[in-house]
Amino acid sequence: MDYLILLPRCFMNIKKFFSVGLVCSFTFVSQAQADFEEMVLANTKKISKDLGFSDKFLAALPNCSPFTETRQEMGADVVYELKGFNGNGKCVLESSSQMSGFSVTTSCKFDREDLEIFTDSQKKVRKLMDNAKSLQEILTNENYLIASGMMLDEEKCSSRRSAYDPTKELRQKLKKCETYSTNVDLKENGKISMQIIGKQGSVCRYNYTIYKKAPSVENMKMLLGEAEYQKMKDFIKDQTISVTCSFTDASKEEYAKLLEKTAMPEGDAYDFEILEQIRTAQKKANDFLFALPECKYSFQ
Repeated sequence: MDYLILLPRCFMNIKKFFSVGLVCSFTFVSQAQADFEEMVLANTKKISKDLGFSDKFLAALPNCSPFTETRQEMGADVVYELKGFNGNGKCVLESSSQMSGFSVTTSCKFDREDLEIFTDSQKKVRKLMDNAKSLQEILTNENYLIASGMMLDEEKCSSRRSAYDPTKELRQKLKKCETYSTNVDLKENGKISMQIIGKQGSVCRYNYTIYKKAPSVENMKMLLGEAEYQKMKDFIKDQTISVTCSFTDASKEEYAKLLEKTAMPEGDAYDFEILEQIRTAQKKANDFLFALPECKYSFQ
């Protein structure tokens, strides 16, 4: 039940969102092995074209001319806003992002020197993303490091996340085993379906299903090569993992308690410690279902 998949890492690390896909590079490189690098680099470049400022916004940036735009990025609605210079002579640059009940708001305040450096690094990173031959070239580039570093400077930028609790209503319905269903959209990864079927004798019937999308044909061809892909393509399919449970009152209560710990409180969007705690809680909730004798699971 890894709801953190729902919040794409490029969205979760919104503090660096101005860096035109740089956050995606951090995410991909941390997961990639050497033989995946070509695929990872290609995906990073592809995603970077959909992230960050438009040309019009970038043109308004040097003078902090008031400008607002809304973009669709990684399944999230992102509003970028230049508010002009404040009373202290600093350019106020804000963003707000929202997806599936979760939001992040980021605010940066740059003096004129910072603004000049930031604008210049943004333009050069655009060119870097177009021409880079390797991830190492991106991650060690001076302009990349400048753009990322400015977003990490807590004196210049701050980010806040909203609370996120996708199982709140489910937990409430579980108490009385009331019929209920909900889906968590994992975007390109698939979705999770949770359904309380209702009471059946002394037990509460519950279904939990993960629909996992297969990797894209483009990625698999890049990874395997055309010849190997043709040999393997019949095995590269969407997957469905279904768990059907007949909860007793005790197991139902224990499961609800585990779900409660997966809720994300409001706070610093860059607090990775709490994100790791939630990920651990989600794993425990999943493990509980798969280990419970009252639950049966199947793979398709």
